[in-house]
Amino acid sequence: MIKSVKIMKSTLLYVLKLLWNSSKLSFCGLFFANIFAGILLSAEMIFWKNIINAVQAAFETGSLKIALYWLVAYMFLEIFRNVMEEMCQYYKIVLSSSTNKYITKLILEKTKNISMEKYDNADIHNKLKKANEESTGRSMNLLYSTGLFIKGLSVAVSTAFILVNFNVSIMIICLVINIPILFIGMKIASRQYEIYNKRFENIRFMDYTKTLLTKHENIKEVKVYGVTEYFMSFLDTSYKTYIDEDKAIRKRFSVQKIGASFVESIIIYMMKAFICMIVIINKMTIGDLTLYIGAIDNFRNAVSNILYVITSIFEDGLYVNNFFELINMQTEDTDKSTVKFNSCFQTIRFENVWFHYPNSEGFILENLNIEIERGKTYAIVGLNGSGKTTILKLILRLYVPQKGNIYIDDHNINDIEINDYYKYVAAVFQDFIKYPLTIKHNIGLGNISNLENETDILQAAKKSGILPYIKTLPDGLDTKLQKEWTGSTEMSLGQWQKLAISRAFFKDAPIMILDEPTASLDPMAEREISGNIKALMKDKTCLLIAHRFSTVRLADKIYVLKLGTIVESGTHNELVNIQGEYFKLFHIQAEGYLET
Repeated sequence: MIKSVKIMKSTLLYVLKLLWNSSKLSFCGLFFANIFAGILLSAEMIFWKNIINAVQAAFETGSLKIALYWLVAYMFLEIFRNVMEEMCQYYKIVLSSSTNKYITKLILEKTKNISMEKYDNADIHNKLKKANEESTGRSMNLLYSTGLFIKGLSVAVSTAFILVNFNVSIMIICLVINIPILFIGMKIASRQYEIYNKRFENIRFMDYTKTLLTKHENIKEVKVYGVTEYFMSFLDTSYKTYIDEDKAIRKRFSVQKIGASFVESIIIYMMKAFICMIVIINKMTIGDLTLYIGAIDNFRNAVSNILYVITSIFEDGLYVNNFFELINMQTEDTDKSTVKFNSCFQTIRFENVWFHYPNSEGFILENLNIEIERGKTYAIVGLNGSGKTTILKLILRLYVPQKGNIYIDDHNINDIEINDYYKYVAAVFQDFIKYPLTIKHNIGLGNISNLENETDILQAAKKSGILPYIKTLPDGLDTKLQKEWTGSTEMSLGQWQKLAISRAFFKDAPIMILDEPTASLDPMAEREISGNIKALMKDKTCLLIAHRFSTVRLADKIYVLKLGTIVESGTHNELVNIQGEYFKLFHIQAEGYLET
């Protein structure tokens, strides 16, 4: 119980700080509007008591003047309270939007600094999914609960003064009888959160499956192979298991809550009977009776709301902690590197580099030594799994080798400011992004600071060979892409790859990293880009991976990789002449074209 209180306290303080940072004005507005709304609710009881007493007195005096005064005052009080209630709703909506914006910013800023090594762990994907799904909703629940708590507290305090004047024991009993329900609620919340964590990865897989089956680019294969029924069976079984578990848990806790509520109701009505008896014995007015009965109902409801809020804060706090764990997770937020990247560098060197991916045993690269000179084009060839793409990832500093070093001139690559380094690097990945934006943005995001320069964007499109297609579109560069969105069009995979290449050209960086840049292109498009690659890469340092030797043979130097080690290096002609590993790979591909 003490641990639970500490969790609630720390979480509530953290959330209040989060809400405060989201919008200070809305936070203050909501806070004070709730206080006034709660106080006015209690004031209405006193006004109503005076109205009833004034009406009762009118039977003797024959004048309703005093009753009307109180009635008019009550009307303005209720109007004022309604204004406060509306202000609560207004500030709640504004603060909700502001909080959503602020949380989204925090999550994206955090994910920007999460290392690739952490992304290789399923745990980080669970954390991200939990944070994205639960943070805003649960924070707003806590906001709502905080508002209820403030309002409930103001009602409880103001009605407590009324009950204390009548009988302090009634107030104490109202407090005590709600405690069992509080404990039951906290037990339910703890159990649900335990189940939530246990199920989460499978639920994330279920959500991914639903997206997989409904994504536009997947529909063709889904229909041809008829996999919908298979996945529906899996989803149905999973949902049925969870529903049965939830029913069993809820049934047990519901019985406990019904029992506690039954006892509470009996005690409350016994206290109301006691109030009626005291009013009759002391010959008090009907207004007094109405006041005290109303006070006990309002105090009971206020206490119930406060305890409900405590349970909700405890429950929501458990889920919001997922967000706080993500935000507080140690990442590369602060790049301690102090060396600026020298855009006039001369060499990039791998010296005795060994590397394996997290949670894998064998090394992908073993004692790797290569040198890349400024202004030249290098190709890396080898069978799948030989470590080609891994070399590119290390040059991009997405990973750090376990042994050995990578140098740019005389500086260890880890000593160079990462964001400064990335200003001078462009890359085309195998799994390039298809942005659901316009063609202009799909190219322009390669150099955001130059996004509005359509002349350079068209020039980059021309280099990749996508420009003739763009000119056939009615909206040209302003054409929206991806069929899932209204007013958009879809492109072939080869056209998407040309856009990815355009994005790299648009950045016009001195270092170009190309991982299978022509894999999805037709032979004509590949020949067009490959034929121009020397001219396109003029004065640039280019490192490319390609399985098609029509592209590879144009490199100034080729490194042949086998089982994580360089076994050959040289130009195309040199490697063919020595008739080693490169020669074998080249002839295997050549024979495929020559066979009839």
